[in-house]
Amino acid sequence: MAYVARMNSFIASLGALIAAFAAAFAAAPAVAGDAHARTALTSGWAEADGARMAGLTIALAPGWKTYWRQPGDAGVPPRFDWTGSENVADVAVIWPRPHAFDSFGYRTIGYEGEVTLPLRVIALDPDKPITLRLAFDYGVCSDICVPAHDRLALIIAPDGGAGSASIAAALATRIVLAAEAGLIVERCTIAGAGDARRFEGAFRPGAAFDAAPAVVIEAGDDIWFAPAEVRVSDGVVHASAVMETLTPDLWVDRANIVVTLLGEDQAISVPACGG
Repeated sequence: MAYVARMNSFIASLGALIAAFAAAFAAAPAVAGDAHARTALTSGWAEADGARMAGLTIALAPGWKTYWRQPGDAGVPPRFDWTGSENVADVAVIWPRPHAFDSFGYRTIGYEGEVTLPLRVIALDPDKPITLRLAFDYGVCSDICVPAHDRLALIIAPDGGAGSASIAAALATRIVLAAEAGLIVERCTIAGAGDARRFEGAFRPGAAFDAAPAVVIEAGDDIWFAPAEVRVSDGVVHASAVMETLTPDLWVDRANIVVTLLGEDQAISVPACGG
Protein backbone atom coordinates (compact mmCIF):
# COMPACT_ATOMS: atom_id res chain seq x y z
CA MET A 1 0.00 0.00 0.00
CA ALA A 2 2.86 2.37 0.81
CA TYR A 3 4.34 1.70 -2.63
CA VAL A 4 1.00 2.47 -4.31
CA ALA A 5 0.68 5.67 -2.30
CA ARG A 6 4.18 6.78 -3.31
CA MET A 7 3.45 6.02 -6.98
CA ASN A 8 0.18 7.95 -6.82
CA SER A 9 2.00 10.89 -5.27
CA PHE A 10 4.71 10.71 -7.94
CA ILE A 11 2.15 10.59 -10.76
CA ALA A 12 0.28 13.55 -9.27
CA SER A 13 3.52 15.56 -8.99
CA LEU A 14 4.49 14.65 -12.55
CA GLY A 15 1.06 15.68 -13.79
CA ALA A 16 1.37 19.03 -12.02
CA LEU A 17 4.82 19.57 -13.53
CA ILE A 18 3.56 18.78 -17.03
CA ALA A 19 0.58 21.10 -16.55
CA ALA A 20 2.85 23.90 -15.35
CA PHE A 21 5.15 23.39 -18.34
CA ALA A 22 2.20 23.42 -20.74
CA ALA A 23 0.85 26.60 -19.14
CA ALA A 24 4.23 28.31 -19.43
CA PHE A 25 4.49 27.30 -23.09
CA ALA A 26 0.93 28.42 -23.78
CA ALA A 27 1.85 31.83 -22.39
CA ALA A 28 5.02 32.06 -24.50
CA PRO A 29 5.27 35.44 -26.20
CA ALA A 30 5.46 36.14 -29.93
CA VAL A 31 8.83 37.86 -29.29
CA ALA A 32 11.88 36.44 -27.48
CA GLY A 33 15.69 36.58 -27.43
CA ASP A 34 18.52 38.52 -25.82
CA ALA A 35 21.15 41.16 -26.63
CA HIS A 36 22.67 39.03 -29.43
CA ALA A 37 19.47 38.09 -31.26
CA ARG A 38 15.74 38.74 -31.02
CA THR A 39 13.16 36.41 -32.54
CA ALA A 40 9.51 37.00 -33.38
CA LEU A 41 6.61 35.11 -34.94
CA THR A 42 4.33 37.15 -37.19
CA SER A 43 1.21 36.26 -39.14
CA GLY A 44 0.93 36.93 -42.85
CA TRP A 45 -1.98 35.95 -45.07
CA ALA A 46 -4.07 33.03 -46.29
CA GLU A 47 -3.10 31.40 -49.59
CA ALA A 48 -5.67 30.43 -52.23
CA ASP A 49 -5.33 26.76 -51.23
CA GLY A 50 -6.08 27.55 -47.58
CA ALA A 51 -2.48 27.46 -46.31
CA ARG A 52 -1.58 30.31 -43.98
CA MET A 53 1.66 32.21 -44.30
CA ALA A 54 3.57 33.28 -41.22
CA GLY A 55 7.14 34.31 -40.52
CA LEU A 56 9.93 33.76 -38.02
CA THR A 57 12.11 36.88 -37.87
CA ILE A 58 15.62 36.81 -36.38
CA ALA A 59 17.09 40.25 -35.70
CA LEU A 60 20.82 40.06 -35.01
CA ALA A 61 23.02 42.56 -33.22
CA PRO A 62 25.73 44.22 -35.37
CA GLY A 63 28.57 41.80 -36.11
CA TRP A 64 26.52 38.69 -35.24
CA LYS A 65 25.39 35.95 -37.62
CA THR A 66 23.11 32.95 -37.51
CA TYR A 67 23.04 29.81 -39.63
CA TRP A 68 21.23 28.27 -42.57
CA ARG A 69 19.91 24.68 -42.42
CA GLN A 70 23.40 23.56 -43.51
CA PRO A 71 25.78 25.77 -41.53
CA GLY A 72 28.95 24.94 -43.48
CA ASP A 73 32.28 23.93 -41.96
CA ALA A 74 31.36 25.17 -38.50
CA GLY A 75 28.20 26.33 -36.81
CA VAL A 76 24.91 25.16 -35.39
CA PRO A 77 22.02 24.22 -37.69
CA PRO A 78 18.66 25.58 -36.48
CA ARG A 79 16.13 23.18 -35.00
CA PHE A 80 12.37 23.77 -35.04
CA ASP A 81 10.06 21.95 -32.63
CA TRP A 82 6.37 22.63 -33.22
CA THR A 83 5.18 20.26 -30.49
CA GLY A 84 2.16 21.69 -28.69
CA SER A 85 0.84 23.60 -31.70
CA GLU A 86 -2.93 23.38 -32.19
CA ASN A 87 -4.85 22.78 -35.42
CA VAL A 88 -1.59 22.29 -37.32
CA ALA A 89 -1.03 19.51 -39.86
CA ASP A 90 2.32 20.75 -41.19
CA VAL A 91 4.76 23.67 -41.02
CA ALA A 92 7.22 24.14 -43.90
CA VAL A 93 10.16 26.54 -43.54
CA ILE A 94 10.91 28.42 -46.77
CA TRP A 95 14.55 29.49 -46.80
CA PRO A 96 15.59 32.90 -48.13
CA ARG A 97 18.92 33.04 -49.92
CA PRO A 98 21.74 32.71 -47.36
CA HIS A 99 25.30 33.96 -47.74
CA ALA A 100 28.66 32.27 -47.41
CA PHE A 101 30.99 33.80 -44.80
CA ASP A 102 34.64 33.25 -43.95
CA SER A 103 34.87 32.65 -40.21
CA PHE A 104 38.40 32.18 -38.88
CA GLY A 105 39.40 30.25 -41.99
CA TYR A 106 36.18 28.21 -42.14
CA ARG A 107 33.32 28.72 -44.56
CA THR A 108 29.98 29.15 -42.81
CA ILE A 109 26.59 29.73 -44.39
CA GLY A 110 23.87 31.88 -42.92
CA TYR A 111 22.47 35.34 -42.34
CA GLU A 112 23.40 38.66 -40.74
CA GLY A 113 21.41 41.75 -39.85
CA GLU A 114 17.77 40.68 -39.93
CA VAL A 115 16.22 37.71 -41.70
CA THR A 116 12.65 36.45 -41.90
CA LEU A 117 12.01 32.76 -42.54
CA PRO A 118 8.60 32.39 -44.20
CA LEU A 119 6.47 29.58 -42.75
CA ARG A 120 3.78 27.82 -44.77
CA VAL A 121 1.32 26.43 -42.25
CA ILE A 122 -1.32 23.82 -43.11
CA ALA A 123 -4.32 23.65 -40.76
CA LEU A 124 -6.12 20.48 -39.76
CA ASP A 125 -9.35 22.48 -39.92
CA PRO A 126 -9.05 25.51 -42.24
CA ASP A 127 -12.08 27.16 -40.67
CA LYS A 128 -10.51 27.39 -37.21
CA PRO A 129 -7.63 29.50 -35.82
CA ILE A 130 -4.14 28.04 -35.59
CA THR A 131 -1.96 28.23 -32.51
CA LEU A 132 1.73 27.94 -33.37
CA ARG A 133 4.07 26.99 -30.56
CA LEU A 134 7.75 26.89 -31.39
CA ALA A 135 10.74 25.73 -29.40
CA PHE A 136 13.57 27.19 -31.49
CA ASP A 137 17.21 26.16 -31.04
CA TYR A 138 19.76 28.10 -33.07
CA GLY A 139 23.28 29.46 -32.90
CA VAL A 140 24.58 33.01 -33.14
CA CYS A 141 28.22 33.86 -33.68
CA SER A 142 30.54 36.84 -33.64
CA ASP A 143 34.03 36.43 -32.12
CA ILE A 144 32.39 33.71 -30.04
CA CYS A 145 29.46 31.39 -30.71
CA VAL A 146 26.47 31.25 -28.41
CA PRO A 147 23.68 28.63 -28.48
CA ALA A 148 20.21 30.17 -28.20
CA HIS A 149 16.86 28.67 -27.24
CA ASP A 150 13.66 30.65 -27.62
CA ARG A 151 10.04 29.70 -27.02
CA LEU A 152 7.46 31.53 -29.10
CA ALA A 153 3.71 31.30 -29.65
CA LEU A 154 1.31 32.90 -32.11
CA ILE A 155 -2.41 32.62 -32.88
CA ILE A 156 -3.25 32.86 -36.58
CA ALA A 157 -6.80 33.68 -37.66
CA PRO A 158 -8.47 31.67 -40.45
CA ASP A 159 -7.91 34.57 -42.87
CA GLY A 160 -4.18 34.49 -42.06
CA GLY A 161 -3.95 37.97 -40.58
CA ALA A 162 -3.22 41.41 -41.91
CA GLY A 163 -0.12 40.48 -43.94
CA SER A 164 3.55 41.17 -43.44
CA ALA A 165 5.93 43.00 -45.78
CA SER A 166 8.93 41.16 -44.28
CA ILE A 167 7.45 37.76 -45.19
CA ALA A 168 6.74 38.87 -48.76
CA ALA A 169 10.26 40.33 -49.10
CA ALA A 170 11.82 37.08 -47.85
CA LEU A 171 9.78 35.03 -50.32
CA ALA A 172 11.14 37.21 -53.13
CA THR A 173 14.67 36.01 -52.27
CA ARG A 174 13.79 32.36 -51.58
CA ILE A 175 15.85 29.44 -52.83
CA VAL A 176 14.09 28.24 -55.97
CA LEU A 177 13.99 24.72 -57.40
CA ALA A 178 16.00 23.85 -60.50
CA ALA A 179 12.90 23.37 -62.67
CA GLU A 180 11.61 26.84 -61.78
CA ALA A 181 15.00 28.42 -62.47
CA GLY A 182 15.48 26.59 -65.78
CA LEU A 183 18.65 24.89 -64.52
CA ILE A 184 19.86 21.82 -66.42
CA VAL A 185 21.88 19.13 -64.63
CA GLU A 186 24.63 17.98 -66.98
CA ARG A 187 26.42 15.80 -64.43
CA CYS A 188 25.80 14.80 -60.82
CA THR A 189 27.79 11.78 -59.69
CA ILE A 190 29.86 10.23 -56.93
CA ALA A 191 33.24 9.20 -58.33
CA GLY A 192 35.73 6.79 -56.77
CA ALA A 193 35.19 4.15 -54.11
CA GLY A 194 35.51 3.61 -50.36
CA ASP A 195 37.12 6.49 -48.50
CA ALA A 196 38.39 8.06 -51.76
CA ARG A 197 35.03 9.15 -53.12
CA ARG A 198 34.14 12.64 -54.26
CA PHE A 199 31.19 14.49 -55.70
CA GLU A 200 31.38 15.73 -59.30
CA GLY A 201 28.68 17.97 -60.74
CA ALA A 202 28.03 20.26 -63.70
CA PHE A 203 25.05 22.61 -63.82
CA ARG A 204 23.82 24.98 -66.52
CA PRO A 205 21.57 27.63 -64.91
CA GLY A 206 18.83 29.30 -66.92
CA ALA A 207 20.29 32.71 -65.98
CA ALA A 208 24.03 33.03 -65.44
CA PHE A 209 25.33 33.84 -61.97
CA ASP A 210 27.08 37.20 -61.63
CA ALA A 211 30.06 35.37 -60.11
CA ALA A 212 30.96 31.78 -59.29
CA PRO A 213 28.40 30.61 -56.71
CA ALA A 214 29.09 28.68 -53.54
CA VAL A 215 27.96 25.08 -54.03
CA VAL A 216 26.60 23.18 -51.03
CA ILE A 217 26.07 19.40 -51.20
CA GLU A 218 23.86 17.49 -48.76
CA ALA A 219 23.12 13.76 -48.63
CA GLY A 220 21.62 13.02 -45.23
CA ASP A 221 23.08 11.77 -41.98
CA ASP A 222 26.55 10.24 -41.72
CA ILE A 223 27.69 11.79 -45.03
CA TRP A 224 29.78 14.97 -45.23
CA PHE A 225 31.22 16.99 -48.09
CA ALA A 226 34.20 19.31 -47.97
CA PRO A 227 33.71 22.84 -49.38
CA ALA A 228 33.27 22.39 -53.11
CA GLU A 229 35.88 23.55 -55.60
CA VAL A 230 33.87 25.62 -58.08
CA ARG A 231 34.65 26.95 -61.54
CA VAL A 232 32.45 28.41 -64.26
CA SER A 233 33.14 27.60 -67.91
CA ASP A 234 30.92 28.61 -70.84
CA GLY A 235 28.05 29.30 -68.45
CA VAL A 236 28.30 25.87 -66.78
CA VAL A 237 28.99 25.68 -63.03
CA HIS A 238 31.40 22.83 -62.29
CA ALA A 239 31.73 21.61 -58.70
CA SER A 240 33.94 18.98 -57.11
CA ALA A 241 34.07 18.04 -53.43
CA VAL A 242 35.63 15.33 -51.29
CA MET A 243 33.03 13.11 -49.62
CA GLU A 244 33.44 11.56 -46.19
CA THR A 245 31.21 8.91 -44.64
CA LEU A 246 30.87 7.40 -41.19
CA THR A 247 32.27 4.12 -42.55
CA PRO A 248 34.27 3.72 -45.81
CA ASP A 249 31.81 1.18 -47.24
CA LEU A 250 28.65 3.21 -46.48
CA TRP A 251 26.31 3.06 -49.47
CA VAL A 252 25.20 6.47 -50.76
CA ASP A 253 21.83 6.78 -52.47
CA ARG A 254 22.44 9.40 -55.14
CA ALA A 255 18.72 10.18 -55.20
CA ASN A 256 19.20 11.70 -51.73
CA ILE A 257 21.83 14.18 -52.90
CA VAL A 258 20.65 17.80 -52.75
CA VAL A 259 22.85 20.46 -54.35
CA THR A 260 22.30 24.16 -53.73
CA LEU A 261 23.99 26.91 -55.74
CA LEU A 262 24.27 30.12 -53.72
CA GLY A 263 25.06 33.38 -55.49
CA GLU A 264 24.62 37.01 -54.55
CA ASP A 265 21.84 37.39 -57.14
CA GLN A 266 20.10 34.02 -57.03
CA ALA A 267 19.99 30.67 -55.22
CA ILE A 268 18.92 27.38 -56.81
CA SER A 269 18.27 23.99 -55.22
CA VAL A 270 18.68 20.74 -57.16
CA PRO A 271 16.74 18.03 -55.27
CA ALA A 272 17.45 14.36 -55.94
CA CYS A 273 20.48 15.50 -57.93
CA GLY A 274 21.77 12.01 -58.62
CA GLY A 275 18.37 10.37 -59.00
